[in-house]
Amino acid sequence: MPEPFEGSLDAGAFTSTLQRPVETLTPGVARILYRTQPWVRFLAICGFVMVGLMLVVAIGAGLAGIATQSAETAVLVVTYPLFALLYFFPSLYLLRYASRIRDFVAHGQPQQLEFALDAQRAFWKFTGILTVVCLGIAALALMIGLVVGLAAGMALFGS
Repeated sequence: MPEPFEGSLDAGAFTSTLQRPVETLTPGVARILYRTQPWVRFLAICGFVMVGLMLVVAIGAGLAGIATQSAETAVLVVTYPLFALLYFFPSLYLLRYASRIRDFVAHGQPQQLEFALDAQRAFWKFTGILTVVCLGIAALALMIGLVVGLAAGMALFGS
């Protein structure tokens, strides 16, 4: 069994207990990344298109609200740019990942692979944090819904 890798990853802040890294990469690694890169770029571009559409809807809702003197569209004017902002960062991280994969495949330097994997890490970190926040909001909304429902039921049937 190989000895654990004792190197530090973040300027000495973290000691890894992972297995010793492989010194050379197989050609299959570059081939797999090469085949992954177009899909990553496609998803990044789709994300940026969604950001643009959300901003267009927000602007349209704002103009419609002004024209009709309707306050209901204010919800769209506020929420759609927020969702666009949330979509922007994962799309940016995916685009960086795709570009760094392209650089690694073109030049084959291990440091470029490291940069690509770090861009992928940033995407998954953002997505994970966003998922935890959304799960927390959903749990809170469920609890509020239950409390409001129970209170309404008690007020309706309790009297």
